Amino acid sequence: MRAFLQGKKLALSLSALVTAAVIYGLFLAGSPFQQREKRFDERRIENLREIAHSINYFYSRYGSLPGNLDQLEKGGNSAIDITDPETGRVYVYETLSGTAYRLCAVFSQPSGENADLFLAHGAGKECFVLHAKKIETR
Repeated sequence: MRAFLQGKKLALSLSALVTAAVIYGLFLAGSPFQQREKRFDERRIENLREIAHSINYFYSRYGSLPGNLDQLEKGGNSAIDITDPETGRVYVYETLSGTAYRLCAVFSQPSGENADLFLAHGAGKECFVLHAKKIETR
C-alpha cells in the first residue's frame, strides 16, 4: 500500500511538472493568437519594404512619386501586395513634398527592442515618412 501511495505521489508530481512546463512554454512563445498577430505584423513590414522599393523604382523611372499605390503597377511591379494581410485594406500612402511620402499601417503588437528604424513601431496606427531614392533601372 505504501509503494502504491509513493507511486501515486510521483505520478502527480510528474503531471504537475509537465503541466507547468507546458504553461511556461506557452508563456515564452505567446498564445496562438499572439503568434498569429506577430505573423501579420511581420507581413505588414515586408509589404511596406516592398512598397518603398517599388516607389524608388517608380521614382527612378518616371521622375515623380506615384499618385497612389495602384500606379505602382504602371511602374512595372504588379507582384507587390499593397493591402493589409488581415483586413484587406490598402495601406495608407500620401505624397508630402519633393521626394517625401508617408506609408502607414495598423500593427497588432509593438516591435521588439532589436528592430531597426524601419521596423520599429508601436501597436496601432504607425506612419513612416520616407524619401524616394533613385535606383539604377535597366
